[in-house]
Amino acid sequence: MCGRFALYSSPEELAQYFSATLSYQFAARYNIAPTAIIPVLVQIDGERAIVPMRWGLIPSWHSVGQTLGLLNNAKIETVDTKPSFRAPFKRHRCLIIANGFYEWDSSTKPKQPYYFHMKDDAPIAMAGIWDRWVSEDKSVESCCIITEPANKIVSNVHDRMPALIIPDDIDAWLKSSSQDINILKELASKNESYKHIQKYPVTSKMSKASFEGSNCIERIR
Repeated sequence: MCGRFALYSSPEELAQYFSATLSYQFAARYNIAPTAIIPVLVQIDGERAIVPMRWGLIPSWHSVGQTLGLLNNAKIETVDTKPSFRAPFKRHRCLIIANGFYEWDSSTKPKQPYYFHMKDDAPIAMAGIWDRWVSEDKSVESCCIITEPANKIVSNVHDRMPALIIPDDIDAWLKSSSQDINILKELASKNESYKHIQKYPVTSKMSKASFEGSNCIERIR
């Protein structure tokens, strides 16, 4: 799973990096947890745009008062079949922008968090889906991160990892007319997406969602 990530590149840097328009401003955060409002890359009328969304998918068919689990992740293996995910996967794909993400090594006590990021600290694009939930008095756009089985880089820490979309595949992933399930899953499962990722251990203090700041990503050894 992916339960925390960091994003500290400026909005303007991200807009330039992803060749996208920017609809709002946001501050650097080093310990982003589910239910937070986060910047998400989508395609609107053929153009890339960075927009705010709630992390934790609320399906469009959700009824007020109905119990809903925290849908912050969707598995690539079942994203096209699970009721909460299958329609957004076909129509509403997005990219959750980050500088890096965290996973915890459960073989240690307490669990040891690790920070995963690009060697040059460039932004990464985590595959995601989004949906729009509408009630009588409000509308909420929300998203979740697609995960896949961990590769050699991640597997000694955790058995799942975010599916990353490489820059050359961004338009193909975001395009709403692209609905070939096999092709979409291939885009989200390319081995080369992790070839420049590295990891290191960070403070266990960041396991608390209230702990915030650049100390979250400082290497401890």
